[in-house]
Amino acid sequence: MEKERLADRIRTRLWHPDRPGGSCMYALVDGARDDRIYRAVVATYDNKACLYSGVLAPELEMTAPYLVELDSGSRFTALLLTEGWGRAWGLFLECDAGLVNLRKHLRQFLVVLDEKNTRLVFRYYDPRVLRAFLPTCTPRQLAQLFGPVQRWAMEDEDPEKALEFVREKGMVRMVRRNLAQPAEPPEVKQVASGVFDQPHEEG
Repeated sequence: MEKERLADRIRTRLWHPDRPGGSCMYALVDGARDDRIYRAVVATYDNKACLYSGVLAPELEMTAPYLVELDSGSRFTALLLTEGWGRAWGLFLECDAGLVNLRKHLRQFLVVLDEKNTRLVFRYYDPRVLRAFLPTCTPRQLAQLFGPVQRWAMEDEDPEKALEFVREKGMVRMVRRNLAQPAEPPEVKQVASGVFDQPHEEG
């Protein structure tokens, strides 16, 4: 599909008219995927924050993950949708907690412990990682990862399909939409129920 038309369909899905009031769309992008990402983050007037704290070495600053509050009509959003979709530049999130609180929540998952208590970098902001990980999560893990997030959205393995993980009435549903055929009913699967009866910890 022509990438401008695909971008328009992604934009329509991200900012769909049934979204809850007060929520904002964010991008969580991986600066290591393409040199253009960091340059675009620096250039945008959209609200933004690096997930890493402190003074960073230039090389790390350029390859760090960044959280950006999106405007549907901004140049930054247009770049993500036309050039980044299908190239694993990052994820999209819907949340009503504000950028500061969302960044605090997302920072919890940058480093995780394996079964031997070894600290590992968790590159969950890579859509290839998250779309494989979320369906394997327990209800407790989903509650922790979602926190204030209402929806995670990302490219599927086939970039003409969009994948969403949506919290809804105590459940998480995985929704796969065919962007090339928007009239086609989406594929919907329940990932877990009773999710938001589980406590989640804020870092």
